[in-house]
Amino acid sequence: MLLKTRDEHIWRVRPEADQRRRFTWQGGAFEIGRRGHADCVEGDISSDVHLVMATLKGGAQLHEYVTDEGFRFSGSDRPGYVSYLPANCARKLRLKNVCWEWAAIALPVGGGLRLSEKPFTTSRDDFLFGMLSQFQALYDNDSALDVTYCDTMTLALRTYLVHRSGVAGLTAPRGKGGLTPRQVRDVTAYIACRLTGHIRITELAATAGLSEGYFHRAFRQTTGQSPLEYVNRKRVEKAVALLTQTDKTVIDIALDTGFAGPSHFARTFRSIMGVAPQQYRRSL
Repeated sequence: MLLKTRDEHIWRVRPEADQRRRFTWQGGAFEIGRRGHADCVEGDISSDVHLVMATLKGGAQLHEYVTDEGFRFSGSDRPGYVSYLPANCARKLRLKNVCWEWAAIALPVGGGLRLSEKPFTTSRDDFLFGMLSQFQALYDNDSALDVTYCDTMTLALRTYLVHRSGVAGLTAPRGKGGLTPRQVRDVTAYIACRLTGHIRITELAATAGLSEGYFHRAFRQTTGQSPLEYVNRKRVEKAVALLTQTDKTVIDIALDTGFAGPSHFARTFRSIMGVAPQQYRRSL
């Protein structure tokens, strides 16, 4: 099978999958595939985008692959396995005794966060597997996905991948009394998933397993900013992407990024970017 979609990635795999579906939006793409039993599957993937892939059901007795930069994996494949293939990285693969259902999210290069250039495969990552499973369930149920949901979740995915790899962490190193790397990942992923809604300090503290007062101090010590300052910056980053990539009104963008209203959005945006949202859009 030779499949190329929007100059993003090419799959050359034989025998081809029994079923394959794809949903795209401006900020990424979601794919799902199903394959009946095959004694052997061989091929390669060439990608101009970042790919996060998961085995949802079934698996393979043996899954072997090597990237063009020399990263190798050899072992069984079963539900819960997750792989990350960075952009501009090809991978040759071979599977034996395979029967599975898989899903993948494609993330274009850019998007405000620099993702790792190192691939990985893991047998357990609850966040990544849970996200791909949720995408699959929604897509199977509705035969489509909500674009706002996709934008929000892929922003969370990018943020999680950055902190998972350590490519670009938060601004200040952890000192005595600060958050652990795991707490940072959990809290920032929680924030990224809920940017469009109300985020309470009690929820963030609970995510980190700390009291509110201790969490607030530890977060500031680790990041150099308060939780509210961090949330507002992330909301403004999302607003910048919407101002740049969409024709949505400023009012709609304020609501889509979790601000109480356009006035609150405008004040916060100006305090961080130095100009009002309308001025920023006109300057593009």
